[in-house]
Amino acid sequence: MALPTPTKRAALKVFSIPELARIICGTVRKRDNAKMIQVCRELFYSILPFVWEEIDRPDLLVSMIPGGGIVSYESELSPYVVMQLPGSLDLSRFSIYAPHVKRLTLCRMHVDAYDGWDRNDQGLSDIIALLAIHSPSITTLSVRDFGERQISPKALQSWSKLPLVSLHLGWNVERTCKFSGLCSILSCLPLLQDLELGMDQLAFNLGQFRTILEHFPELRRIRIPVEWESATKLTDTDFAPSLSQSGDTLYVKSKFHLQEPQQETAQILARYLAALRPLGSVVCESYLPYFCPYDIDYTNYTDEGPKDMINSELSHLGIKCRIL
Repeated sequence: MALPTPTKRAALKVFSIPELARIICGTVRKRDNAKMIQVCRELFYSILPFVWEEIDRPDLLVSMIPGGGIVSYESELSPYVVMQLPGSLDLSRFSIYAPHVKRLTLCRMHVDAYDGWDRNDQGLSDIIALLAIHSPSITTLSVRDFGERQISPKALQSWSKLPLVSLHLGWNVERTCKFSGLCSILSCLPLLQDLELGMDQLAFNLGQFRTILEHFPELRRIRIPVEWESATKLTDTDFAPSLSQSGDTLYVKSKFHLQEPQQETAQILARYLAALRPLGSVVCESYLPYFCPYDIDYTNYTDEGPKDMINSELSHLGIKCRIL
């Protein structure tokens, strides 16, 4: 009697077990994982989720799509690389990879001027749109910099449809989408728990800070530049309790500054922050470490005093509320 033909080789059976496949792929470099998925169809589908789970270089992502890739050039000054965009029909193959993307970082890269410079915005918008359609599991999106060009409404709409829990926008809001454009994204992300905005831009006023928080009932962490020194200009209506029903602690990371008298300003800010999270608590954190041993001229020195004073006043307010 002939022996039954094995349906799957032993090596492939290992990768069919998700727990083992994750351990193996986690100890191997991503470029080597990408090579393994080219061995055979079974290995392709077993390893694909781990290769595409986290993408921090969209140029490599685009290079996986037929028609796209990275082109290197030699110049008199220094060698440089540009991204070659795939055609719209070829881009449809991205739907194979998109369902497995959970964390994506988009950064700016030069696009070949001789291969469709005018399609740069459209190509990136198409990728985001395909993520919104095919990647219901994506939770983290980071966009480092899109320069000073206006972002199209179509792109904003696509980003806002992603089921995000964490969002990092590294661009300058005023130079790109404006505050209204930012709100159009935030208004469609009710599940967001972690929001990071670029700290090297114009600070938001306290009213804008409140507007941002009111978009997110589940927000737990936010990094944002704010005009904290304008707290002395707040009126009684600014201290109205927010409608937030969250009982979670909100961590606010920023560069805190207090006008004189600092103690009085800290009390005002504590009351204001407490009103934004009436059922929970608020903790202030410094954006930069308080001391950098390599910073001889102290340009990156952060005074911990304002942050500590605000936290102390917030703590006192919490104790009073529990007593009442």
